[in-house]
Amino acid sequence: MKKSFFVMAAAATMFAMGLVSCGNKQNTENQEATTDTVVVAEPAPAPISGTFEGTLPCADCSGIKTELVISEDGKFKLTETYMAKKEKQFVSEGEIVRGEGGRFSLTDKDGTVRQYELTDNTIAVLDAEGKKAEGELADKYILTKKM
Repeated sequence: MKKSFFVMAAAATMFAMGLVSCGNKQNTENQEATTDTVVVAEPAPAPISGTFEGTLPCADCSGIKTELVISEDGKFKLTETYMAKKEKQFVSEGEIVRGEGGRFSLTDKDGTVRQYELTDNTIAVLDAEGKKAEGELADKYILTKKM
């Protein structure tokens, strides 16, 4: 009788220790999972806004007077005036799509996409492949923020 009581007491103790051990293992696993799932949020990019202007090169006129107005809500208005004997003005409006770094594109209501890169208070006009102008005319493809 004493033997069976001792065996039952030992079994109950082992069972209780097993439950505590499993419970501790679960807690440890939960703690590890919590530690492994920490996510660091990156700050949102600053909004691009303001009025940028400049005169871009033109093959058959003296230049393209350009004014780009960007609002904080992600909309833009681009006014291009071709400076020739008979000036021609074109206005397009649409939305901005942010890219990596300071890059962004403007998509007008007709679906035309233009690419740019913001650096400090200037915007570089990029070509269709997203490349900056090079050579002696490179500094002519810059729009400066109007203060």
